[in-house]
Amino acid sequence: MVNQYRDNRIFLAGDAAHVHSAAGGQGMNTGIGDAYNLGWKLAHVLRGAPAALLDSYQAERLPVAQGVLASTTIRHQAYLNRGTGDDRAQSMLHTLTGKDPIADTTQLSLTYRGSPLACDLDDTTGLRAGDRAPDSPFLFAANEQKGRLFELFRGTHFTLLAFGEQQALHFPDADPDLLQVYTITRGGHRPSSSDRALIDIDGYIHHFYGIQGNALILVRPDGYIGLTGSDLGVQPILDYLHKVTGR
Repeated sequence: MVNQYRDNRIFLAGDAAHVHSAAGGQGMNTGIGDAYNLGWKLAHVLRGAPAALLDSYQAERLPVAQGVLASTTIRHQAYLNRGTGDDRAQSMLHTLTGKDPIADTTQLSLTYRGSPLACDLDDTTGLRAGDRAPDSPFLFAANEQKGRLFELFRGTHFTLLAFGEQQALHFPDADPDLLQVYTITRGGHRPSSSDRALIDIDGYIHHFYGIQGNALILVRPDGYIGLTGSDLGVQPILDYLHKVTGR
């Protein structure tokens, strides 16, 4: 693999940045992750975001490639040495993962915790900034139609999930191409009939996100969490978005 993902206006991704054994199919997953991570950042920089946003591409993705490359290499050695009496690769594999040889080939547990874009303002939520935002079903309060969080996340916008009975947050000047806001209440509570009000009828969203009371979670365009906190009001969200996107 390369030792840097960026040289001025040149960015490397996928097989141009890291080449893997076919063990586990990890090279493709890693390359797709590179491209999505870089793509939304390029889009926002072209719209006026600080150029420093592009530096977070290497900060977030190069450690992922290092870890995945180590894993695929050890898996490959383990497969080659099966039945030969050489237990070294199998021992290394167990040390690396502590699990079965093909554990987490989906890469869904990858995290960007500690990234320049990860901001936890307190310990309110079970998930941390940098974690992948989980999917979950819900009902739209306006018409009780079913929906899923991943459908709301789709696109190049940020998505703010406001949990609890806190007062509705208003961003009157926010461009919907930049930010979309949804309020989430537990089943049994009747929120307003706004099409931005969601009912967590079975409690899955609160469970998956580790939410007990009022909380805010800001999801990035690539489906990872950028900011977490309690009932903070609009200003911390505006500050974060301005820092990241310049808007």
